[in-house]
Amino acid sequence: CDSANNTRNHRWLLGRRTFHMPTTPVLAKMYFDIGTADLIESNGYYEVQLGQVYDMVIQNYPACNGVCETHAFHLHGMNFWVLGHFR
Repeated sequence: CDSANNTRNHRWLLGRRTFHMPTTPVLAKMYFDIGTADLIESNGYYEVQLGQVYDMVIQNYPACNGVCETHAFHLHGMNFWVLGHFR
């Protein structure tokens, strides 16, 4: 986990997975119905139903230096409420 004296980038994980930027933006894939076969749960994509309520738990894990750093999250086009937090 050595970052070479902070000269290398750290990886941020969500669901303990590294995000890999797709070559085609996901919304474009869905709009034009191209290359959507890889938009599956095992790749970190989840289909949600309109009008339903979903609970998401976002927990920061300690980084390789043992510090649990905070990292901001946002969702495009969604309304959400913080239901609870620790500390």
